[in-house]
Amino acid sequence: MALKDYADICVVQSDLERGCIPAGIEWILRYLKIPGVNFKGFQERHNLELQGTGRNNFYTVRTHVEHEVPDIRFIDRPFASGQDKIEFVKGLIEKSTPCLISIPNPLTGRYHIVPVVEIDDENMIVLWMNEGTVEEQKKNVRLDTIKQIHDENLQSQNGVDILFPEIGEGSLSYLTQHPRDF
Repeated sequence: MALKDYADICVVQSDLERGCIPAGIEWILRYLKIPGVNFKGFQERHNLELQGTGRNNFYTVRTHVEHEVPDIRFIDRPFASGQDKIEFVKGLIEKSTPCLISIPNPLTGRYHIVPVVEIDDENMIVLWMNEGTVEEQKKNVRLDTIKQIHDENLQSQNGVDILFPEIGEGSLSYLTQHPRDF
């Protein structure tokens, strides 16, 4: 399963050290074609660590974005097991709903937030957002690796949640009236 036309959206992370959440949210907003979003300087405005106003995490950055973009609401949801998280992500992709997932960055040892664009029974394709084209950004992650990392980090709570747009009655009013041609 894959998000339809995801290859049409290329967002490059401007701050490679701290800006993956703002970049990922920008990718979601562009993918959903939310109207009226000022993308000029978007990542810098919503990179709280760069601004010196707080830490970047799903809650703080999504809240900051929601103040500027009233037509969007995000949910950050933790999962008790890696298998539960994978099944939920599969359901989102099946419904053409984009999401961000947290995975370890082997180069830094920190977590990296990336959009999930494809998933099957063995693999997940994510966009690393550090290159200039979508083809260069695509990375394959084995689902058994996602499960193992998730389950090993339950105590620390690192990488156990995902971020996705709330789509339903009363939310994303523009989208529910003007759905993407999926």
